[in-house]
Amino acid sequence: MTDSEQSAIFPLSAVVFPGTAIPLRLFEDRYLVMMRDLLAQDSSLSVAICPILRGREVGGGDTRSDTATMCALKEVRVHDDGTYTLLAVGVYRVRVDTWLPDDPYPKGLVVTLRDEDYRPTADDIYIAHELATSILRRLGADMPLEATVVVADPAMSAFRIASLVPISDHDRHLILAEDNPSRRLQLCRSALEDLDAALTFRGR
Repeated sequence: MTDSEQSAIFPLSAVVFPGTAIPLRLFEDRYLVMMRDLLAQDSSLSVAICPILRGREVGGGDTRSDTATMCALKEVRVHDDGTYTLLAVGVYRVRVDTWLPDDPYPKGLVVTLRDEDYRPTADDIYIAHELATSILRRLGADMPLEATVVVADPAMSAFRIASLVPISDHDRHLILAEDNPSRRLQLCRSALEDLDAALTFRGR
């Protein structure tokens, strides 16, 4: 049985993948308390960021995923009004085994999620990468990472590719929650194909 550890949890209306980063601004009182507690600890700054499935980020009352990403908090800045800005860098996936009372901010007992021992092939990664590149060109967006970079770590390939394109949060959550890296890339490719079809329908 995998040991669990207590972690502060930040529910977010977005999915943060391992190996990706997102800028955050914390202004709610409960998360200001969370930051003060984290900064008072001797250990490194980290928080589990979990997707909100229904509801809003502000005010609570949301429905949260039990799959989250443990994130290292970098470039933390406290402003004159007491709010914080920072960069949350995804490190690894966790599952929230037990939700603790939001007193005053969300917490839970989390366990590290391990990938199954299945890796997508280089060909499958290149196909998904090329589809993502084609979509970005059609949208006039910046080009993604070189395929050689994406294929360097097959288990992370779906995360890297999915982070580059505007697929739905639902699809992002499915990718995050999948333990099988090969199946994870299949989910990513399916989401890309749906987006590609939608762009064609809109004449883009």
